[in-house]
Amino acid sequence: MVADGEKKKIPDTPLPSVNHDYIYPKDSPPVFFGHYWMTGVPEIVAENMACLDYSAGMGGSLIAYHWKKDVSAGERLDTRNFTYIGTQTSRYYEEILNE
Repeated sequence: MVADGEKKKIPDTPLPSVNHDYIYPKDSPPVFFGHYWMTGVPEIVAENMACLDYSAGMGGSLIAYHWKKDVSAGERLDTRNFTYIGTQTSRYYEEILNE
């Protein structure tokens, strides 16, 4: 963790986009990962990559992915399959899915 006084020294500079296929090829099985303390609305990172860590330990939502499709048959991950318990982020996400 970074001390509060030190956080102000970290620049708020966006990182360039990442070629996810270079990191994890599109033809690889789906992978779920965490320990990134994401915030906001859960989303699919790439066709076969999803982060499930949305800061539940800091008041964010506890996220899971409900495996509904046969991904081995060519189906890709879908944001509608996220399930969650949590905060305002969860309520906001529910509103988006019900549109």
